[in-house]
Amino acid sequence: MIIEPTVAATFARDGLEEGHGLTEAEQAFVLRVRASRHLYIVLHSEEPRHYTMAEVYKEDEGPEGISVEFRDSLPHPPASPPAMVEKILRNLGLVDASWRCPPRCNEALQRDGWSCGLWATRYIERQLREGRGEGRLPPTSLKDM
Repeated sequence: MIIEPTVAATFARDGLEEGHGLTEAEQAFVLRVRASRHLYIVLHSEEPRHYTMAEVYKEDEGPEGISVEFRDSLPHPPASPPAMVEKILRNLGLVDASWRCPPRCNEALQRDGWSCGLWATRYIERQLREGRGEGRLPPTSLKDM
């Protein structure tokens, strides 16, 4: 399941713990997320404007059964995306208040000030292919993408 940036921002709000303040549609979404075993959360932070991504594997119920890989393409990433991941997963009831987002797991970084959204998309595409046992696409420059 892919959680797009606008939905991720909705669940990064304060005061949503235990479903308080959720609409009926948002409550239905939470149930779908909780039933999913694999999530891609695409984040859009405001300061600076930046896209990044977290991948969540749910092996068992509860915080112990959650595995998270966080990817950020900026050489000096802002603090807000990991904090958003923490808040989103808490608000969705997947982790408790003590859980912290792991450091980013990628080593390759963007060299410009505009391609972060393409990097987030590329991360998802690669992980989906690997999960299906497919090879990666031939190397393509971000400009060509």
